[in-house]
Amino acid sequence: MNMKVKTFFAMVLSALLLIQLPIVVFASSLPEPEVFPDEAAGTAELINTGTTEDAVWTYEATANSGYGFEVWEFGTITNQEDVTNNGANPNYSYQPYNDNPFTPTNEQLSGISKVIALFIPISEPEEEEEPAPAPTVEYKEPEPQEEPAIPDSVAMINTDAGNALPTTELGTADVPTKTISLSLYKVTPAQFTNAVKNVVEKAAPNGAVVIATDKEACLNRAMIEALAKRPDVAMNIVFTRNGKKLRITIPAGYNVLELLDANGYCGYQYLESLFGASTIG
Repeated sequence: MNMKVKTFFAMVLSALLLIQLPIVVFASSLPEPEVFPDEAAGTAELINTGTTEDAVWTYEATANSGYGFEVWEFGTITNQEDVTNNGANPNYSYQPYNDNPFTPTNEQLSGISKVIALFIPISEPEEEEEPAPAPTVEYKEPEPQEEPAIPDSVAMINTDAGNALPTTELGTADVPTKTISLSLYKVTPAQFTNAVKNVVEKAAPNGAVVIATDKEACLNRAMIEALAKRPDVAMNIVFTRNGKKLRITIPAGYNVLELLDANGYCGYQYLESLFGASTIG
């Protein structure tokens, strides 16, 4: 066999080996998942559900006691200038995915630089005990329970259209606006709920409300149902993340009951994925 024939067969063999060589996606090329609000809520990991030769990368979240998994948030940097302007904390645009475990396609992974597993607190059912024999006592009507009082530090501020808003970064009010500003570290969940319900119920016709908090939170069913009864009112949510103040607006007339998940909650990050968030300070 002459040299030209040997060279030809060597080229054919190399081509066949290249055709049969599998394409392997390495985990290092995918973002490791983060947990929100913190590690007490649960764990998230990136695992290979395929084989070493044919990898299939899957995101899997496991909730701890008292929490439930809500959604995966896949984040892409809004634009490349954010990397320079905002350093280690560029602005992200998030796409939610509800499946868990979740195996994303190449298209869903395109441009992704952050993956967040979002957990929410849930109420665990109490263990049922054997009922004790009912004592023979005189029946009395139960006294109505008062809702937890809103702390005096949570003031409701009224602003007429055209005047400066208490949250100065928002500028002036376009419509009559009621504002509450509170620290979630200093109020109970029940007090937070009642403060939001109260400001929505007392909003001016065709007005707006501002809910300003010092960290991210969730709206619950009671808050959303109060807003559903006031379709003429727009809600502005102002909160702080990574030292920056952000604003999300739920427009008046939106069918807000559709925002609730199966557990009756709606997180700020989910609202951001629907309505967007603007940096105001």
